[in-house]
Amino acid sequence: MFDHPELYKCKKGYVFIVSPYAPDGRLDTLAMQNGLACYNRLYDPDAKTYIKQFSDKYEFNRWKKAH
Repeated sequence: MFDHPELYKCKKGYVFIVSPYAPDGRLDTLAMQNGLACYNRLYDPDAKTYIKQFSDKYEFNRWKKAH
């Protein structure tokens, strides 16, 4: 699920992005269970992109530790 993870700092905190290769969309449920939202495909057509925003790095680290 957490294939090609990326974390970016932005004006409102941090944005976490993953783009796993799963052409049939079978990771949608797993992504939603982990609080990730489906986003525009950023890379390969077979790599669906999921995104989650965090207010700060502490919130991200707590989420990461829980998942």
